[in-house]
Amino acid sequence: MGNFSKAILIASVALCLYLPAFSQNISLKISDITVKDAIEQLKEKTGYAFVFSSADVDTNKRVSIMANEEDINNVIKQILHGQNDLSYEIKGKKIIIKKTQPVDLIQKIEVTGKVVDANGEPIIGATIKEQGTSNGAISDIDGNFSFETADNANLEVSYIGYQNRKIKVQKGKVLAITLQEDTEMLDEVVVVGYGTVKKANVVGSIAKINSDVIQDRPVGRAEQALQGQMAGVSVRSTSGAPGSDITINVRGAASINGESTPLYVVDGVPIDNLSGINPNDIESIDVLKDAASAAIYGSRGSNGVVLVTTKKGKTGAPVITLNAYTAISTLEKKVDVMDSNEWIAFNKKWYDYQWMKASGMPASTSQADRIAYAETKLGKKLATRDALKENGVRNTYGIYDPWWDSSEIEAIDWQDELFRTAPAYDIQLAASGATEKINYSLSGGIYKQDGIVYGSSYNRYNLRANVEAQMTERIRVGLMVAPSYGVQKGAKVDGKENAVSKTLGLPGWVLAGTGRDAGADPYKFYDGWGPGPNVISPYIQATAPERKKADIRINTALNTTVDIIDELKVQVMVAWNYRNRNERTYTPTWSNAKWNTAKHPGELSSSSYSTNISNSLLIQGLLTYNKTWGIHSLDAMLGASYESNNANTSLQSVSDFPDDKSWVFDKNKGSTVKNNEIDYTENALLSYFGRVQYALMDRYLFSASLRRDGSSKFGSENRWGWFPSVSAAWKLNEEPFMKDIDWLGSAKLRLSWGQAGNDRIGEAQFLSNMVALNYAIGNSQNMVSGYVPGNLANPLLGWETTTSYNIGIDFGVLNNRIYFSADYYKKVTKDLLLKSPVSLITGFSTMMANVGNVDNWGLEFELNTANISTSSFKWNSSLNISLNRNKITSLGDDDSDIRSGQGSTIIQRVGHPVNSYMLLEVERTLTADDFEADGVTPKKGIAIYTGQKPGDSKWKDNSKDGKITSDDYVVAGSYQPKFEWGFTNTFKYKNFDASILLQGRVGGELLSIGSRSYNRATNDPKYNYLSRWLYNSYWSEDEPGDGKTPAFYATVTGGQYDTNWLYDASYIRIKNITFGYNIPFKPNSILNKARIYVSCDNVYMWDHYDAGFSPEAATQDNASSDWAAYPLSRTFSLGVNITF
Repeated sequence: MGNFSKAILIASVALCLYLPAFSQNISLKISDITVKDAIEQLKEKTGYAFVFSSADVDTNKRVSIMANEEDINNVIKQILHGQNDLSYEIKGKKIIIKKTQPVDLIQKIEVTGKVVDANGEPIIGATIKEQGTSNGAISDIDGNFSFETADNANLEVSYIGYQNRKIKVQKGKVLAITLQEDTEMLDEVVVVGYGTVKKANVVGSIAKINSDVIQDRPVGRAEQALQGQMAGVSVRSTSGAPGSDITINVRGAASINGESTPLYVVDGVPIDNLSGINPNDIESIDVLKDAASAAIYGSRGSNGVVLVTTKKGKTGAPVITLNAYTAISTLEKKVDVMDSNEWIAFNKKWYDYQWMKASGMPASTSQADRIAYAETKLGKKLATRDALKENGVRNTYGIYDPWWDSSEIEAIDWQDELFRTAPAYDIQLAASGATEKINYSLSGGIYKQDGIVYGSSYNRYNLRANVEAQMTERIRVGLMVAPSYGVQKGAKVDGKENAVSKTLGLPGWVLAGTGRDAGADPYKFYDGWGPGPNVISPYIQATAPERKKADIRINTALNTTVDIIDELKVQVMVAWNYRNRNERTYTPTWSNAKWNTAKHPGELSSSSYSTNISNSLLIQGLLTYNKTWGIHSLDAMLGASYESNNANTSLQSVSDFPDDKSWVFDKNKGSTVKNNEIDYTENALLSYFGRVQYALMDRYLFSASLRRDGSSKFGSENRWGWFPSVSAAWKLNEEPFMKDIDWLGSAKLRLSWGQAGNDRIGEAQFLSNMVALNYAIGNSQNMVSGYVPGNLANPLLGWETTTSYNIGIDFGVLNNRIYFSADYYKKVTKDLLLKSPVSLITGFSTMMANVGNVDNWGLEFELNTANISTSSFKWNSSLNISLNRNKITSLGDDDSDIRSGQGSTIIQRVGHPVNSYMLLEVERTLTADDFEADGVTPKKGIAIYTGQKPGDSKWKDNSKDGKITSDDYVVAGSYQPKFEWGFTNTFKYKNFDASILLQGRVGGELLSIGSRSYNRATNDPKYNYLSRWLYNSYWSEDEPGDGKTPAFYATVTGGQYDTNWLYDASYIRIKNITFGYNIPFKPNSILNKARIYVSCDNVYMWDHYDAGFSPEAATQDNASSDWAAYPLSRTFSLGVNITF
């Protein structure tokens, strides 16, 4: 790797030194073509952009160009041949054309001013002229202009792509002119697979955001900025841990065992995720949603494709930018568990119930009388707390803890102790620019974030260099190098029995003087009426173990483009990505709950170290042809690629150290070796692909693509796959019969069909792998190590294939100030990659096979409006709504259910969504009226589970057999929402700007399986519970509660899985509010512009998820249930954007 890095460095330096030696001559031979088309061809060949007023230049005049290795000035003169009243000048990469100004002898005044766009950026080359004359000027590189005109004259201001403005001259006043974009004239470029296309000519379903959506958000991961911004793209922050991955689904889940996440492609190179990408380096993100768009990526496109384009240099003077912010984060939401006093009140109610049940006496009986009664019954004295805390005493006779009214214990709020106000900062510095010969963008940054859980943090250091050079007239070479280093620190705090769960499940009392260190050496935990001495506080769980995850990435790409002829290009790219991940953990003895049993300081200590070093190599070649003649336009592409991946992994773990000092170990330091594993995997993908795009009269658009992939991940009988697509679009507004509809802007109807695949199932799943197993051999039956087959081989294992249909419409009204898009789609995924059940006579229970089908269909709507647009105030809105319906249509020959998850609560069943919930349905709480006089026998028509009594949950008798059994478990719901939405409003007033983003989901349920430890009838009050168990549960017929929360002592209810743990996952969140101010100052040689802003993420949320921190926290059981995930934070930030 060292030699490779040196080679890259030397090549970069040599390239930069060599570039200025070249000059550009042009060869262009075209005949009988309009000036407009000639300008477009010259722009495409050289990168020069023309700036002129359509009133000055006759773009429909036909000309011929004959240039062979000639200077650009000669080519421009040929294009403008016959229009003698024109002159031009070249500024950077802009050619500014204007009319020759005649000498005017009339007495005039001098008018000065500046032309800017809606963002306050100078507009270079805007035409400012006196109305009805040719007298005027062109704005310079700073947008400034100055010329003489008659007093009180009317000026016309124009620039291509912007709406014209008229303004009156006022003597002595400097004019500040803002031009608004003319949406009807804009040709925004959208990135598609292996190329780009004008937005107006998109035939598939593609969503896009630009860098302005990201720049003011305090996000560590670029994916976070997508939430609520795109219809059909579901983004969930399932964990608030610094540096944690973000869950993205495009148009629903199309797989069960295979991954449902999209393919990520950065500047043409596929990567596994965006964790190493600096959000500030991103220019745009395009998401290919339909198969017609994603089919060009073949075997990896069925879950959508996220295309990330990083920033490049722009023509003009070098630009240096500094983006920085500082932020603080706090817990977004606390869970309503009982506080210290509520827990004692709850315990007293439970012990009162036990007392009344045992003695028949009222709850008002004093503690002394209860102890006396217990002494009589037990025949022994109960003079100490140790004697009273025995289960046969306190639980049976309802004895209170004597410490509740003493100073032996102290109150504590575990949520306050585990969560903190955490700082963060981000500093990003970039330099970019472009000349005729070279385009460059260099950036570097530091991002540091402390997590809201004590002990957690994430740091990222990143560099990126994008350099492209025009080596000769026909050869361009580009180099990208992007190293990054990320470090996550902090113990694993989410999941069963970990810190976040314990925060909610431990009572708010500890032994006096122990505080948040309770349970760790030299302290013990509150026992007897509390959880017991061998319990560790959640704060210690989070902070004592050392855990460091380091991630080194080096992404590189070298590409060359050769213009064979004017319309034909060859592009070759070689990309190499390196990733080195390592994780070390160390848990000391002093933080073990049984620290007092250790015979030496490190006996209970454990340490582990794991590595994952991977390399990927991509070699790709493209041949592109672009031709426009008359009313026809053709864009064709042929390509081939080879991609290989390999990974080396290792894991070592040891326990029982001689001391409690260090995580470093060797084979002799720890007495117990738990793991010592080394593994290696590799795979390869060979692909051939092509696409043809055709436009007739720029009105009727057609596209077709075909890809053939061969993957080493699949069996020899099914290794290759075809992935075709076709699509078409009709620009209705271009039809003659629509031209007279003044209020109609653009209007387009889109249709598409395509197939894409999914190959992300791990390595060599089609083979029978060997696993270690001990053998007993010989007469002595001694055990020796050996290997046996670990799974069934399947040489027929092949792709998951998703066939997608899409129909869409885009239209705008009032000059596109109101712009609406709607899509209907259907996705059919067949040959699911699934661990399907097999006969046990094979010796195995499951086998990876292509079994079953899943359907997704949905609707997407996007509405963008320019509500108010004046010179001083602007208000724009953007609304998106998406709904998706997911359903399993087949699971093999017999459609057998597949169960998984805690208590087998997750089910795959035909006719229901992927990862549905299998539960008993709670109707209400049983009362005495449901039973006969004996309180045990249910009345006629009342179905109960064996042993149920008043206070238990009444479950629905779905089997209609008059009793509750396992047959009454039904599919009770899924995480799938009815719809998701996002609503953005942006405001600009003079130098002030503001934006507010709201987003949410309606419908769907979340199974809070982790809350069983603090939200269940356990009949054990030592732990803490949601406050509903104090205020809303059934205690007696006189205190029946809310009719849904059962009695805490209802042990039958507590042993089953029911809808009391199923919560409405709907929510509305004010996701972000930002206020900014552009600081006005006179142009100078140092600062170009400066902006300050304040921002808040996760401002406020309305939800119904009482059992956890976030309704987005579906992290367990195949991302469908919550087990106390790391909570999300509310983040306040203050930042600056400075351009030099």
